[in-house]
Amino acid sequence: MEEISLYCTDKDKYVTAGIVVESQNKIVTVIKPGDIRVELKLLKPNVFVGNLHGMEFIYDKTKN
Repeated sequence: MEEISLYCTDKDKYVTAGIVVESQNKIVTVIKPGDIRVELKLLKPNVFVGNLHGMEFIYDKTKN
């Protein structure tokens, strides 16, 4: 499983996640520790955004 960093805009922190499924428009990740599933959708080229429990997570492919 490929490891990536997701940025939480609400907490201003990075969290580690593993990619479970990746397609052109969507990435399914699992935040560690705890194995919490977050689905990210393509917002603009190379930038994916997802929400979980009222918090927003961003993954920028150009920064990883």
